[in-house]
Amino acid sequence: MGVTGRPEGRFVAPVIAASKRVEVGGFNILPGAGAPVNGVGGTGAGTTAKPGTIYVDKTGKKAYMNTNTLASPTWRGLAFDP
Repeated sequence: MGVTGRPEGRFVAPVIAASKRVEVGGFNILPGAGAPVNGVGGTGAGTTAKPGTIYVDKTGKKAYMNTNTLASPTWRGLAFDP
């Protein structure tokens, strides 16, 4: 068992509601429509986009990760193998 009480290597993904932030394992998952915006006035800046936060563009079906700070997020696209 892992520290979460779940078997190692097993991850149960939460359902992301239309506009709700979800916290998983200490980091945030932010749903949205369209690509996130970088910088101090950007998506989740100063509120929810701490480093490691994942942003899910439900319209474009892409995911991004904040690789910078909470104050000034920089969103980098993530790639997944099919």
